[in-house]
Amino acid sequence: MAADRKTLDQFLAQERFPDRVSPVELRELLLDLASLCRTIGQRAADAVGESLDQPDEFVVREGLDGDCGSRRCGIRRGSHLVALLPVDSESSVEANGVHGTIFSVLSADGARPDAAGGDFLQSGSRQLCAGYAIYGPSIVLVLALGSGVHAFVLDRQRGTFFLERADIRIPPTTREIAIDASHTRVWGPAIRRYVDECLAGANGPRGAAFRLHWLGSIVAEAHRILMGDGILVCAGGGAQLPRLLHEANPISFIIERAGGKASTGVARLLDIEPKAIDDRTSLVVGSVEEVERIEAYHSDHDLGRYDAPLFAERGLFRVTS
Repeated sequence: MAADRKTLDQFLAQERFPDRVSPVELRELLLDLASLCRTIGQRAADAVGESLDQPDEFVVREGLDGDCGSRRCGIRRGSHLVALLPVDSESSVEANGVHGTIFSVLSADGARPDAAGGDFLQSGSRQLCAGYAIYGPSIVLVLALGSGVHAFVLDRQRGTFFLERADIRIPPTTREIAIDASHTRVWGPAIRRYVDECLAGANGPRGAAFRLHWLGSIVAEAHRILMGDGILVCAGGGAQLPRLLHEANPISFIIERAGGKASTGVARLLDIEPKAIDDRTSLVVGSVEEVERIEAYHSDHDLGRYDAPLFAERGLFRVTS
């Protein structure tokens, strides 16, 4: 590592946080979360082919004691709350695949004590910051702060994160789509139309060849978008959808801070008011133009403007009477 590269500690010391938060308290919290991610990443490297320890063991070890269960944690630290998903894909750990940790930091001032788990039932737009760590050949920590989205790489010898990329931006266009094709049977008509048109290639209505893939980890897919471009589509229903508070909100916050767009496919995701801790939601995030196209396709179907791939108008821009 070059001697002139900023450490995470040095970077956070220069970061300007919103007036409504305690800068010292929030910096210490983020450093503890980074330490937690380092511990999980190092343990995951030793756990190939087997399951990791229980998530709460890592949380307690780093002084972040909280309510852990069903693969997710809720942590209170002073005036801040953390919605934490220690391991986003345990099956990837067992198969030596890419996986990660996701976290969202909220202010306790937005708590709703009248509801079960009310402290955390806040819309994603109220997040103070969010981040994830991705575990692979390197451990990379990505933080979305007021100054933008920044990536830090762990120097394993020093045990310290160093700034690798500052102010990451997502291009508005892409030809890269991440979607789980095994859920085709539960896609709605708008998503089916979108995928069919993309798969039609250069001779189809989109006039271009698109690449479809699926890594099985929401962190891996988000990181691929931030490091290049792309769009992530999680559609269908039930347990196959990401958790709103622990996955969709922080990932959406990060993508928006980097100049991308985050949607349910119909509306801005960060505006959703959660009703329960384990709420799940459809998720469409990434390059702006493709997210807007999917929103337009949902609108077309809701208004009855599109009935079959061979008939009716196509495209993002529609002629209105």
